[in-house]
Amino acid sequence: MKYSQFKEDRFDFMRAHISVNILSEEFVTFDNPYNLSLLKNPFRIENIAFILCLGGYVEFSINLKKVILEENSLLLISPNQIVQFNTKSEDLRIHCFVVSQRFAEESVKNIQNKVALMLQIIKKPCIVLHDDELNSIIDLYTFALQKIKPNNTKYRRGIAQGLLQILCCEVSSIYENHQISKYTKKTRKEEILELFLYEVEQNYKISRSISFYADKLRLSSKHLSKIVKEISGKSASEWIDNYVILEAKVLLKTSYKTIQQITYELNFPNQSFFGKYFKQHTGISPSKYKISRELDSISI
Repeated sequence: MKYSQFKEDRFDFMRAHISVNILSEEFVTFDNPYNLSLLKNPFRIENIAFILCLGGYVEFSINLKKVILEENSLLLISPNQIVQFNTKSEDLRIHCFVVSQRFAEESVKNIQNKVALMLQIIKKPCIVLHDDELNSIIDLYTFALQKIKPNNTKYRRGIAQGLLQILCCEVSSIYENHQISKYTKKTRKEEILELFLYEVEQNYKISRSISFYADKLRLSSKHLSKIVKEISGKSASEWIDNYVILEAKVLLKTSYKTIQQITYELNFPNQSFFGKYFKQHTGISPSKYKISRELDSISI
């Protein structure tokens, strides 16, 4: 079953393939780091994940940006992000909450400043915790395992919702505490890079042309390319191609769409053109990459 079905199938994939604690049909926890190998292929997360690192480290790519979660740190992954597991240390220890988007929206509808919090999380998904903050999250995790019993069907969902409200309030408080005195003003070039990457994230399925993004930012293609290369170390074309290829990999690995359907979704003129583009950037054809899904599942 594909990862993109988590939301609709209420964690059936996790139930079948990962050793998880099912706290409710839309709220699960796990703390076995070896399960992260299941995420070695990029996938689009449809849920919300809170990952607390108690020891060691783990590295993910989230929307092509490297994120390293180290000891005493909290990582939050919001819906519709493309996630890929890269590597981890042998001594990694984690606690993880995974919550469906619908369940989260129902549970936190009365929490203030939700939009501001989500923007902060997207901008800075990983945060180092103070000792008291770390202990608060650990206490919540322990409470969840103790109090949300499998046989408590009558009040199980309500307890889970209450727990999620507390967790979100704790996270909001943590982000508020950490943003004080840590703001540094971006240079104009850094702002342009950030705007460029935002536009690419929104439009890479529409256009792969640098001029398209330069026009949106009211810059010349040459000036935009120079700034992107100078600040990020990668060319504008590389960023665009990386987003397109990452999405192509997600669709090939985690959906049952045909290559023809993927070709049209990514706005290529025909399947042959898409095949050449994909092979140029990955060294393998789309059909072989899609078939390798079965081989990957055997090697996990």
